[in-house]
Amino acid sequence: MGLKNLNIIGVVYGLFPWSSKLVLSVYPRLPEVLKEADIKVYPEAYAATVGLFTIIGLFLSIGGIPFLALSIYAPQVLGLLSMVPYYTYIIFILMPGLVLLLGIAIPKVMASNRASSLEAEVPFLSAYVSVMSTGGISPYISIERLKNFRLLPNMSKEAKRITLWVGGLGLDPVAAIEESAKSLPSKEYRELLLGYSSTLRAGGDVVHYLLTKTKDTFENRLTRLRILGERMSGMLEIYVTFSVLLALGFYTIYIVSLTMAAYIPIGFGASFVLFTYIFLPMISVMFLYMIDILQPKYPSLRLSLAYKVYYASIPFMLILIYLMVVPFMLPEAPYPEPLTLIKDFVVYVSQNLLRLERGFEAPVGFCLAFLISTLPAATVDYIHNRHMKQVEGGVTDFLRDVVEIRKTGMSPENCIVSLAERDYGRFSKYLRVISNQVGWGIPLTKVVEGFIRRVDSWLANITMYLLVDAIEVGGGSPETLDSLARFSEMIEAVEKEKDMRIKPLLMVPYIGALTFVVSTVILLGFMRSTLSLVGTSIAYSQFVTTLLTPMIAHVYLTGLVAGKISSGRVSGGFVHAVILIIATIISIVLSPMLSMPLQLTPVR
Repeated sequence: MGLKNLNIIGVVYGLFPWSSKLVLSVYPRLPEVLKEADIKVYPEAYAATVGLFTIIGLFLSIGGIPFLALSIYAPQVLGLLSMVPYYTYIIFILMPGLVLLLGIAIPKVMASNRASSLEAEVPFLSAYVSVMSTGGISPYISIERLKNFRLLPNMSKEAKRITLWVGGLGLDPVAAIEESAKSLPSKEYRELLLGYSSTLRAGGDVVHYLLTKTKDTFENRLTRLRILGERMSGMLEIYVTFSVLLALGFYTIYIVSLTMAAYIPIGFGASFVLFTYIFLPMISVMFLYMIDILQPKYPSLRLSLAYKVYYASIPFMLILIYLMVVPFMLPEAPYPEPLTLIKDFVVYVSQNLLRLERGFEAPVGFCLAFLISTLPAATVDYIHNRHMKQVEGGVTDFLRDVVEIRKTGMSPENCIVSLAERDYGRFSKYLRVISNQVGWGIPLTKVVEGFIRRVDSWLANITMYLLVDAIEVGGGSPETLDSLARFSEMIEAVEKEKDMRIKPLLMVPYIGALTFVVSTVILLGFMRSTLSLVGTSIAYSQFVTTLLTPMIAHVYLTGLVAGKISSGRVSGGFVHAVILIIATIISIVLSPMLSMPLQLTPVR
């Protein structure tokens, strides 16, 4: 890991070895967590580094106490420092605790991420070992073959370690497998390998054990996906509470306080910017990370085309934001004269096409900037994801047909060639290429490597790899292929179950985000009409520009959260972000129609 290359850890431990006692006394499990996180650092050295920074934070916190007292009781003494918010000094006071918690949390988070990645790979490791065992291949040989298997990166790394223990240290293969099971933070991996070693030592039926354990592993994964739906529901409720209800409450307070003043006061800017441009986006980013930890995810072989398109569009997005938003929020900012047509286009869309009042130009420009720059990536992701789903379904159907034809006594290679003319949807064109290559005498290993390069679907790739290995190593017996087909059908059932349980949850972010937008626009119109009854006016256009513009970015991030929940990928949120931006524009146009203008009833 990156931490092992930091010389500062060795220097700190050499100079201040006593500082490790502070951290180890607070968190004695630190050595175990470092091992689970695969952080190759001497535990006492890491603890000494965290302890030293905690002590430094303690001195800083002591220095922040008098400044906090002066900022509360005698701010005039601080001079220019009186402009610093008092909660800044509170952060300094809490610094030692924050440093200590951060030092302990880093390995725990890394161990959690590693465990999450392992949980996604263990069922396929179990399926692979089981399929190979039906062909007479021992689990150790099966694990050894995974050394250079990039479809299971964590298992590949562990296979290299097991092989090193056996070949370099002279450990017995079963003992090496047991040691590996104890060192990884995965309960399923531990139970699979320790159960195998126990069955082998007791002289039991290893093949039956592996097949039964693999079936139980997939059933447990299905059960966890059902629980995951409930967790995601709870996460969405918390997210909507923070990102919508809390934001709507603060916006209501801001609008009421501003309309009472009839203008935007100077002191309003700092707190509003902190809340809308930093706090709200940080909530979405934090939930994206938490969802990523909770959701089961498959290894990624390469950066998908949707991400490449999106990353390439980010500079274009920033340029559009400057040209379409900044001139309406900061009119004094420099603007390139040759590009004034872009600004005029935003004004035309806002005032002529959408029939909105002055002040909506910045929010509309923000929507257009996000829409134009994200639409290509959203289109690519939608087409690619739909294509890969059909490929995965075709692979499963193809595998079942291979099993049935293999039972007639036909060789596995001839089975593949004979099925090339059948219709398997989007998978058919790849199957025809595979059939031609098999007919030319190209080894199956080379054929599947070419398939993996062309297809960006981890499930399809792992299934085809298992098929080829079952043929080349396990002999491709009908029993072996039937086991593989059943596991592939289990995987498909698990994925369908996951999609069915998570899809209904997508309505929650949509309803929350649109409620936020509509309520704010209606409240602004209501306050304007209320004040007009008493002969007072407000800077409505200024209020709309200030309040609605950051809301667009918040809605955009809400779309990314919705996509992460539904597909397990942030790229899946590109489509939801585009839909939410379009829905936001429609909501802004329709919201004034929902406002009820107040009228005074004369008293008789």
